[in-house]
Amino acid sequence: MLQFNVPLDEWKIAHRYLDHRPDGSKLPYSFYQDKNNSLTARMESIPSTSYQTTHSFIKINGTIYALAQGSDSTIHFGSIGKVKYAKSEDNTSLIIKVGKRESEDRVEAEILNDLYLSAGANKRIYNLSSTGGDNNSLFDSKFYTTIEYLGSNINQFINIHPYNLTAERRLEIAIQICWQLYRLHTGLASVTHTPYAHLDLKLDNVTIDEAGHVHLIDFGFSKKFPKKLGKSATGATAYVANEISGHPLTLEQYDIIALKRILYMPEAFYCKSGFIRLPAILRPASILTEAQLIKTKLDPYINTYAILNSPPDSSTDETNAVMLCALLIAAKLNLSMSYEQIRNDKEITLAITALYFAGRQKEIEKYLRDTNAIKLIAALNTTNKIFLLDAYKDDEALKAVIKVASTHEMVCAMLYLKDLHLEQYYQRVIKDPSLAKAITIFGAQNLNEYILSLLDDKNESLVKMTLLLESNYIENYYLSLIMNPILCSALATIQNQDTLKTLIDLVRSNTYSYHDLLKVCESKKLVEAVTIISTLSILYNNLSYKILIDYPDSADAIINCYHINMDDFKLAEIIASPVLCKAINILLKAGVNHKKELGKIIFNAEMRDIILQLHSLKMEKFYTQILSNNIFFYQLSQIMNYKFKDGLTEEMLADDTLRAVLYALGNNQQRFQGFIILYENGRLDKQAYASFNDSYYFYQTIALLKEKNLTHWFEVLINNPALATPFYDLVSHKDMDTASGCYVSYVLTQLPPKDRFLFITDILNERQLKELRSNYSAYWRTIKSQLNSDERVALEKLIFTPDDLAAKGALRNIKDAIKKTQWSFGLFESRVNMKLGSEVFFVPQGVSKQIHEIFEVSDKTKSHTEALNQIKKIGQQESEKLKGITANLKYFSINKTSTEKYFDKFASDESFKQAFVLNK
Repeated sequence: MLQFNVPLDEWKIAHRYLDHRPDGSKLPYSFYQDKNNSLTARMESIPSTSYQTTHSFIKINGTIYALAQGSDSTIHFGSIGKVKYAKSEDNTSLIIKVGKRESEDRVEAEILNDLYLSAGANKRIYNLSSTGGDNNSLFDSKFYTTIEYLGSNINQFINIHPYNLTAERRLEIAIQICWQLYRLHTGLASVTHTPYAHLDLKLDNVTIDEAGHVHLIDFGFSKKFPKKLGKSATGATAYVANEISGHPLTLEQYDIIALKRILYMPEAFYCKSGFIRLPAILRPASILTEAQLIKTKLDPYINTYAILNSPPDSSTDETNAVMLCALLIAAKLNLSMSYEQIRNDKEITLAITALYFAGRQKEIEKYLRDTNAIKLIAALNTTNKIFLLDAYKDDEALKAVIKVASTHEMVCAMLYLKDLHLEQYYQRVIKDPSLAKAITIFGAQNLNEYILSLLDDKNESLVKMTLLLESNYIENYYLSLIMNPILCSALATIQNQDTLKTLIDLVRSNTYSYHDLLKVCESKKLVEAVTIISTLSILYNNLSYKILIDYPDSADAIINCYHINMDDFKLAEIIASPVLCKAINILLKAGVNHKKELGKIIFNAEMRDIILQLHSLKMEKFYTQILSNNIFFYQLSQIMNYKFKDGLTEEMLADDTLRAVLYALGNNQQRFQGFIILYENGRLDKQAYASFNDSYYFYQTIALLKEKNLTHWFEVLINNPALATPFYDLVSHKDMDTASGCYVSYVLTQLPPKDRFLFITDILNERQLKELRSNYSAYWRTIKSQLNSDERVALEKLIFTPDDLAAKGALRNIKDAIKKTQWSFGLFESRVNMKLGSEVFFVPQGVSKQIHEIFEVSDKTKSHTEALNQIKKIGQQESEKLKGITANLKYFSINKTSTEKYFDKFASDESFKQAFVLNK
């Protein structure tokens, strides 16, 4: 141990800076003191006037520790951290491990604390610069753990004192190493009675203090429950056992191989990297020598020597630490009992080691001759009560029951009952080995209230559950869980221990509530599903278990797929998806249970969704076709994506022709409705439907005509599908455009004469007709040409009011009068060259104004009524003008001109009506 002194003044500075700071705060040294006591300021930018210390200080769990400085201050330095000498203010020596892996270091710190080896640990907290302290990076997350100083490295001890190590001293060191490992493996070294496997045993991790006591150190790789199977080997290569494929080792077996190689490192052996042969110069030191092994005849029990191509199967090795400890004691004390007898009797090994470490070595031979004494001493070892040997060895009641006790656990149970003054239950323990073992489990953890619960007749399931949990290396939390009688009874129904552990873990992680746990335990299929899920290593969270609670029917799919050997990745997909489970259950009920067929829907969400939709439509007959016929699946995948499926029938989907028609409809509700209308009315045979696919608007037009109550046009469309688009455009559009006018003309040419006027009245409304006449006169004339005279009259009645019709007739008569008049112009009359219809001729000025109004009607600028009123007004005005002229003409006895005669007809309403309105 490095000796260093910390001046009182530096402790005062440390308190001034760290007392008010949180745990993990560090005060770095400001000066470096060399061997000549010369002070050198640190290279860092710390004001030298802030404070002067030659040591660094760290606050851990409320206590301030001084760290040694200088080249000899660090015991070990590696990639994962370093170990430094330290002192507390009361001058107690210790070491502090400075780790770089916080999560792993925290776990080790918890183990050290549980093994009475640490006073605490903290993550380093930076930024004391405000007090003149630490400016290190916030990203430098070191973790400081205090560890009791347990002496020097035994490897160094052996190398330094090779000739001072007598054979007896070597045996003593070997015995102590085995004893320390035994206590670690059984939980006797633990505050919480938790058993640990070390998993990094080597000479460098064994120390020896000044009193000669041996200790294990460095628990960075340690794990709970040594009886568990190890998933991966850790530790120094030479000390790690080889593992034969299919023969996994327990954590304890890994430790035992390492222990044997600490005791003696052979020349050739198998390890995790294969076969190794080490020359003497490269071979690590050993506690025992080869000659010593041979002389003591311990070689078969300790030497792990192997030859090439003959790897040993360590999974069959039943050696444990207390067994080796007892054999070494027997060799040291030269006991008369044979090694094999010791090795094969657990109670003898426990008795030998207990007496040896109780300082009663000379009494070992005596007690080994008494079978009942061996039972008692072995139980006192297991219960950590060897100090009570003298008090218990003469207890007649205890001796009587020990004599008939058939197992080691029975004797241990009776010791625990005696401590609780419950001797009245001795006979019950003798009769019930399971109860005895359960009492031993609770007694080892000082859980006396649990022992009382075990003795309660009402808790029938508690004993069973205790044994199941203990055999699966489950922690104290789980034991408290089973104290609930209802839960305990439910859990007791679970036969598979792995499933049991999984279920309790789920409760502990809050994935399952107590209610959830009861729900699972009451259902065999849910239990089996949990068991299956727990075997899949590719599942990384507990969500899959929660799904079982929310969707219990998923269990059927999981169980069935597991039993048909569905591979793990597919099974994981099934477990994670309730929807997928539902689809698989549907197929299973329909008799589809082949792995290949079920596997198809796992990564095909579309196929899965189709299965679910067919199920909702009660169309189970198509499941196998979906899985086996790609064309059928592809068509159906499109059809099932339609937003409307109420009219689908099995016949439609089963028939290739009809299904192809449905597929061609696309996701168009109106087309689908049109198809359904024709299908339900039975208007066509199946082959006819396909012929309409070329006309995109055919089915839409059918639906539209149905909506407008125009179903009498179905036959026309069926006989002439080319009319579908014009019909659809005209029925669906309110406004008339060029295309619409073209469509009307086209349809009329395709229809028989008897249907033409009906088409106009059914399909076109008054406004559309007016737009057509006003804006598309060419189409209007074509339309009229397709009608007979009566229909044309009827058509005009559709778009004109009675007044307009009368005005139209009057205008026609006026045009005829203008054309028929032989215009003779007087001396003072002006004339205008005008075109009326196809004729060009000269007319008077007033008549030209009237002709202009007629053009307004033709151009659709004015209605017939408006134009007629204006023409009438012009005529009356012209008639008034001509009155004076007429008087002069009469004076000269000249006759009226044709102009006068023409305008005379406008002179009054009566003459106008007689001339133009009535005279048709």
